[in-house]
Amino acid sequence: LGAVSSLFFVGLFLASPPIAANTSLQLEDGVVLSFADGNIDMRTGSGELEGVVVTEDGLELLKADYLMIDASGEIGGEDWFIHDLVMENAVIAEAGLFINRTEIRDLAAGGLDDTSFSEPEGLISEDSFVRFQNLSLEAEEALVSIDEISSLPVKLAESAPGEFIVVDGGVAVKGMTVMPLEQARGLNPLMDKLADRGMSSVGMDIVFRTVTSPGDQFRVGYSLQALLRDLGAFDLAVEFSVNGQVYDELMSMLATPEENAVAMLGLSGAIALDAASIIVEDTGLFDILFAVAADEQGVSEEDMRSMARMTVVAGLATTFPENVSALLPPLEEMLKTGGRLSIEASPSMPVPLSSVIGFAMMPDLAIDQLGISVTHQP
Repeated sequence: LGAVSSLFFVGLFLASPPIAANTSLQLEDGVVLSFADGNIDMRTGSGELEGVVVTEDGLELLKADYLMIDASGEIGGEDWFIHDLVMENAVIAEAGLFINRTEIRDLAAGGLDDTSFSEPEGLISEDSFVRFQNLSLEAEEALVSIDEISSLPVKLAESAPGEFIVVDGGVAVKGMTVMPLEQARGLNPLMDKLADRGMSSVGMDIVFRTVTSPGDQFRVGYSLQALLRDLGAFDLAVEFSVNGQVYDELMSMLATPEENAVAMLGLSGAIALDAASIIVEDTGLFDILFAVAADEQGVSEEDMRSMARMTVVAGLATTFPENVSALLPPLEEMLKTGGRLSIEASPSMPVPLSSVIGFAMMPDLAIDQLGISVTHQP
């Protein structure tokens, strides 16, 4: 991906005519773009290239069978805008990464900087889209393949006249598979236990999403869903209320070292927890984890489960003495039989993050004020 940046974000050629086949171009010091066929407008970066190779000081960074860019503005300039980009069969040799197809649509690439991904407003539209298909990566101990990594549909809303914010967006990872290499057997106890149970690979799907409701007192929610096929699932969701006016004032102070501590303290009061939930589903993962832990401790799996239960009992009794009787049974059942464990926080009113200091001193107070409940289903 760094090689792609080298290809796109240089402004050494400002107003050249399209350059055609069998060409090598010096992009920046030591970085050379070569292509076997096609043409490129070095002002906008638009064109179609085949047999693309990018090298740095003679070392191959990236190669691709095909690259198409439809862009406007000046490459490397603040007005550079990618309307469409398609790249096929890209290889980043140093990372051992292969990407069958890359698609990018509607991206204000000239505005990209170190803060772009935390503050994407102005860079994207509701038509923006990024997708990588059929990726493969060879790590030291495993082969990793991914069917698709793609952005979720983007929704924007006007927060002030002429100002828009992203109110819905995220990323999805589909069909990720981790397959241990044969020579890695014996190096990773978890993978060894999976292999003993006839599982030659681990498959997973991941979705991350963020949703915002704009306003003076705006709300923002984050969710993360992860599915481990044939093993279990994990679902995390959290919602916050934020005092928009205070938040805007304090964020500018974070960049000033002498005001940073004051700003952080103020933000903890401006942001409050509305709701949260953690759901864990075990359909085989706990068996594997207990088997690995038992081997490491030199005990049986049953003894390992008993030790885990005693640890949980002692921890809850010490930390939440007033609520241990309500919290313990579902946790014990989860350790014993697996199934679905749900931990939910539903406070009657938003709880400022600054309350964490008080909760650390009186944990049982957190259970009451956050409205925490723990349930188990087989």
